[in-house]
Amino acid sequence: MERVESWGDVSDEVVNKFIAAVDKLREETVPRDCDNDSVVDLEYVDRRHYERMHYFAVPYRGRDRAGHISREEALLTNAKMAIEALDTELRMKLASIRRHMD
Repeated sequence: MERVESWGDVSDEVVNKFIAAVDKLREETVPRDCDNDSVVDLEYVDRRHYERMHYFAVPYRGRDRAGHISREEALLTNAKMAIEALDTELRMKLASIRRHMD
């Protein structure tokens, strides 16, 4: 695969082809349950436009697995990351407002 100088050099067509290929692979290889839900959930983040997702998948209640993050730990960590990101955003806005007031 070729390298690009920046994410702006990656076209919508390339991103859309990738998503379609992965979706097709999932449909062809991963079973669905009686509600037609896939066993594997996918979330795409187009890093040309959005920050990477900063959160942990949360285990179902009562299904914590040894060696994996617990439900409580995942929920607490997710909340902490969201609060920290919001705090940073609000501090940056406040600093911008203060610069414009001077």
